[in-house]
Amino acid sequence: EDQGTPVWRVFTRADGLTSNSVRSIDEDSYGGLWFSTEAGLTRFDGLWQSFTQREGLPSDGAVGVVEETPGVVWVATDAGVSRLTSDLDGRWGVNMPVNGSLPVGVTGLALARDGLSSAVWAGTDRGLYRWSGTAWGVYAGLIGAPIRRMAVDVEGVLWCVNDGTADHRPALNRIAASDADPDVFELTGQAAGRSINDLLPVGGGQWWLATSEGILFFDGEWSALDAPPGIPAVHALGRRAGAGAIWAATDAGLYVLDATWTVLGVDDGLPSDSV
Repeated sequence: EDQGTPVWRVFTRADGLTSNSVRSIDEDSYGGLWFSTEAGLTRFDGLWQSFTQREGLPSDGAVGVVEETPGVVWVATDAGVSRLTSDLDGRWGVNMPVNGSLPVGVTGLALARDGLSSAVWAGTDRGLYRWSGTAWGVYAGLIGAPIRRMAVDVEGVLWCVNDGTADHRPALNRIAASDADPDVFELTGQAAGRSINDLLPVGGGQWWLATSEGILFFDGEWSALDAPPGIPAVHALGRRAGAGAIWAATDAGLYVLDATWTVLGVDDGLPSDSV
């Protein structure tokens, strides 16, 4: 066997996942991986632990996880958010839902800078919200703007993409503090009319955006990335810490860019070409 060839392993419900359909993957500071699925939330650190409505989640439809501090994570579901905490034995439990004024339609969570401190932010279909430590407050700069995706850059600053409304055109927004207006970069030129599915910071204020028509590159201006001919809609982008390769999830498999593009599919070990 070629020791230089990576070997894919496939984990499914039979191994401990709540569902084979995984919406997002997040990591905590203990090295645990959190898998948000349409049927609940699963954590893996060598052992599997799952959470559903039976364990106290607002809904089985998990959207994503963010770590507030070691031993404390937030989970977004399609019916609100909850906090989970770890005990001294490393077992996790669900606290009561902490929604308050937060709308039900939470699209994602992020831990990002808020001036000189940091805070948990929640994107919703009615705007952007910030957790003060005791309650959720709406961010005045994007009231009513549906937040589609959020990401945090290497400086810890929050960026988000909002859908267009009567008051807000579709745009990429940079939010440095909860009491400051956003820096707004409207989706113009090649970006106009595309649905933004994911954001990936690549340093120096530069971003890759997964869209309904391939990949966009943002460096103060918008341009289409030089990708393989016919690259389909891109659902998500990823990059391992310290690694150069960038991964793009599509309905035709995983595209991996490490100097050149490689396409991985069922023949390479994936359970499906649709990622």
